[in-house]
Amino acid sequence: MILVSERKAIAEVLTGAGIRTVAHVPTRPEPPIAFVVPGSPYLEGGDTFGQKTLRLDMWIVAGQGDNDSLSDALDALIVTALAALEADDLTVENVSQPIAWQPSTGGEYLVAVIGIRTEISTPTPSA
Repeated sequence: MILVSERKAIAEVLTGAGIRTVAHVPTRPEPPIAFVVPGSPYLEGGDTFGQKTLRLDMWIVAGQGDNDSLSDALDALIVTALAALEADDLTVENVSQPIAWQPSTGGEYLVAVIGIRTEISTPTPSA
């Protein structure tokens, strides 16, 4: 399916840049890690016939520790991610301010969300 393939391809871009990345929300995150999930709107009409605009959110998750070192680590991850995404001709729409994320499995992590936009062929149902 093209939507899953796009998420996985973008995850591979960051993995290639040295950031461990998956194309889903991990059950038990082990930071530093990034994950690629649907953005909003997920799909909308593209600029040309037969194309759709796909939006994805990439969560960049720093580890645990004191605020000063985590902020520096998150900034470094963001800079690495931006360079890799832009080198792969992906449009970075925005980067959120850092937030504290508490997954249901416990812990609290410093996170920034990078909004990504790309054009894809109109998805068709799998046979």
